[in-house]
Amino acid sequence: MWPNLAVQLITYNRPDEIRRVLEGLRTYLRYEGQVIWCLCDDGSPQGYVQSILADYPDRPWLVSRTKRKGWGGNVNAGLRRLAEEGFNYTFFIEDDYVPLGPLEITWGVALMESKPEIGLVRYDGLAGHYLDLELREARTAEFGMLAYLRISKGTPYFSTYSNRPHLKHRRFHGFYGQYPQGLALAATETLFAGTVTDRADGPWLVVLEDGIPRKFDHIGKSWQGSASDMEVVR
Repeated sequence: MWPNLAVQLITYNRPDEIRRVLEGLRTYLRYEGQVIWCLCDDGSPQGYVQSILADYPDRPWLVSRTKRKGWGGNVNAGLRRLAEEGFNYTFFIEDDYVPLGPLEITWGVALMESKPEIGLVRYDGLAGHYLDLELREARTAEFGMLAYLRISKGTPYFSTYSNRPHLKHRRFHGFYGQYPQGLALAATETLFAGTVTDRADGPWLVVLEDGIPRKFDHIGKSWQGSASDMEVVR
């Protein structure tokens, strides 16, 4: 039996974009086990969360809310909620990444079940990130041999980890810790990526064999560097 999967959807006031993301996930996300949807909202205008839940009543929802604590505070609150609910596997995605093709989440879970050294599988497409990759394979009970690429921490860049869409086991944050809070979005990602890259040990970050080409359309107006991004760190 496949373990339950939580889709952690990070959002702040993107009513049109998030619906495009949800429709894309309806089309392309493939997982053979139970999927629970966790909406993590950081103080969007009144009615925002309720309207999303009303538009997708067929999906089992969990909700976490923060009051303008910024990206790190919002994501950490969702991770705590999922830990309380007992989820080991989380597919992480923000509200402006629209899938462009199949997301074989079952393969990623099978890989991590067979290789407990792995903590995170990137699904975003590595093109554009400078990385050193090691080609490996693992035998899974369900799919036989799966080829994957281990992301080497020997790279001089901090792109080992990315906030782009990824699948992770709770052991990942159990080792590397939660995201920093009280910082603007770019600084939050850079600091956490540096924490991951600087640790020579710890759960591996990998990508499946089809994970190099771009898998998502990054849409919508970015909050990065805007007044909404900066107001939470004053």
